[in-house]
Amino acid sequence: MNWTDKKQRERFAFERIYDPAEYVAVLPGEEPDFVVEIGHRAEPFGVEVTELWVSEAEARLSYIPGYFQELIDGGPVRHRDDLTDLPISEFDIYDKDVKLKSRGVKGIFRKGRPVEQVVAMLADRLRRKEALIDTYLKRAPSSQLIVWDMESCIGNIGAENFHRALFSGELRDLIYRSRFGEIHLLSRIGKDDVFLPLRLLLLAEESRRMLKAFEELDALPSFADFPDAVCYYLRHFGAASMISCDRKLASFGQARVGVQDSGNSCLMMDFAFPGMDAGVEPCENASTLFPDGFWEIDARLRASHTFSMEMSVPARPMAADMR
Repeated sequence: MNWTDKKQRERFAFERIYDPAEYVAVLPGEEPDFVVEIGHRAEPFGVEVTELWVSEAEARLSYIPGYFQELIDGGPVRHRDDLTDLPISEFDIYDKDVKLKSRGVKGIFRKGRPVEQVVAMLADRLRRKEALIDTYLKRAPSSQLIVWDMESCIGNIGAENFHRALFSGELRDLIYRSRFGEIHLLSRIGKDDVFLPLRLLLLAEESRRMLKAFEELDALPSFADFPDAVCYYLRHFGAASMISCDRKLASFGQARVGVQDSGNSCLMMDFAFPGMDAGVEPCENASTLFPDGFWEIDARLRASHTFSMEMSVPARPMAADMR
């Protein structure tokens, strides 16, 4: 694969999440980058791919052929920022037994990215893509977004900071209000390539918190009322595109969440077809499902609790012609 070819990189990212063999056709284009025809009389959906680089210098290092060796050989930088962002250093290399293998090897020392910087860059990218959603919807009635974390910064945040970083503040509000059916964050955690469906994760997180507040009041909603309660709860915090599907599942874009008959645990799922359902609106009296004192308990849980619900999905294997 030619990594300097933007369309090939977009196809690579697409196929790490979606299997083209499952669809009638995958049509490349612009705004969005792909239109996927599902068949079975279902409406097509769009997929837009965007690359997230915290450092533009790292992007130049990856996409300009031979640039790394030019810098190692003392050549000129292609951009003034590269003087500070791509410093040439000398390293000593040791093996696992701490025995010296090489001395004075030239290379580029990469600094870790602060969590706040990574989250701010991700929020900015979502904001910019959201501003173009009406353009994407001209080619398909719904659209998904793939954000490719090119420097694997998200995977380095750490499990203890993951949810508090991604699902608080402006980034959480952007995911809530997004008109993309799903926002897939493609990254690497350790040695594994994974993707994180952010709207599904947020839906699961919020549903668990809502049930926890109901549990403290000994007032869990019934199996039948659960979808209405979830829809009302998320709309209370500004969520867009919320529907109640068949009175069994609450829907948030592509993501769906249901509750088991026992009433005290969540069953999270993603529908196979990512097109938006027509659905039905939650019942008008859904507010009556929330007893006195609920919102005070919810505010306390929101301020003090971070539910650990890491749900990264292994990325699909690379196709032979993409390696």
